[in-house]
Amino acid sequence: MTEITLIRQEEEIVEFYGWNHSEYGEHGSDILCAAISMILQQGAAGIIEYLNIPATYSTNNETGFLRLDLKNPDEEKLKKMDMTIHSYNQIVFKNKREINAILGSMVVMLDQLKEQYPKYMKIFEEEAN
Repeated sequence: MTEITLIRQEEEIVEFYGWNHSEYGEHGSDILCAAISMILQQGAAGIIEYLNIPATYSTNNETGFLRLDLKNPDEEKLKKMDMTIHSYNQIVFKNKREINAILGSMVVMLDQLKEQYPKYMKIFEEEAN
């Protein structure tokens, strides 16, 4: 079963991660697992590639793990972009509307999949520390 956790701060998603394979189909040809993965990757790509925000992003194909953390920038990318933590936080703040649209759309798609395949995925929500 795929488990997804959305971490919110003041109602806005600041981090998300998913792990495990859904086991709806055979590993490598599981359409549900592929759909979940693409939705999560789209959310991450929208933030990192489209908005050019160097958030922390990590994956592990064996475990099905994928994580995006807006609270903490990717230190290596930050250096390459000659950006400080302060300027990173300003960019995140400036792009709040776009970030919320991208991640809100991601959540809508995940919720729709969860309704169709409740035995194969769970979505949890937590408040950021």
